[in-house]
This record gives sequence, structure tokens and C-alpha cells, in this order.
Amino acid sequence: MLARQGVLDAIVRHSDEHVPLIECPHCGPVIAVPRSVTSGDTIHCRVCATEYRLHQNNETFVAEPTGNRGSAEQL
Repeated sequence: MLARQGVLDAIVRHSDEHVPLIECPHCGPVIAVPRSVTSGDTIHCRVCATEYRLHQNNETFVAEPTGNRGSAEQL
């Protein structure tokens, strides 16, 4: 019932308040974006280690694969 009313929209697919989860094309919405990230930064999926370049898209980001994989230190 709450979901249909939109009450949960602010938390669904978010890792923290106003911090949306980014969609990994391989793993789903599992990439938590730190608040300090800006458009053009790279980030890694902690599930599959794929590296993505982030592009601002309204209130969230779109993840573009770079073709690289993250090292243990980066993850």
C-alpha cells in the first residue's frame, strides 16, 4: 500500500538519503555513489569489479563502462 502511494520513493533504490544506487548492467542496482562523486568520475561495482565513468543525469548518474576492472585496493 505504501509503495503504491509513493511514500517509499525516497528510499527505494537509494543507499542513503539522496544517494541513489546506480545500475550496473551486469549486477543490477548495486553501486552506491559517494556524495563527493561528480560527473566524469570513475567508480567500481563491488560485485563484478567493472569500472564505470559516471555521467550526471538529473538527480542521478548513468554508468558508462570503461572496459577496465577494479583492483582489490580500488574495491
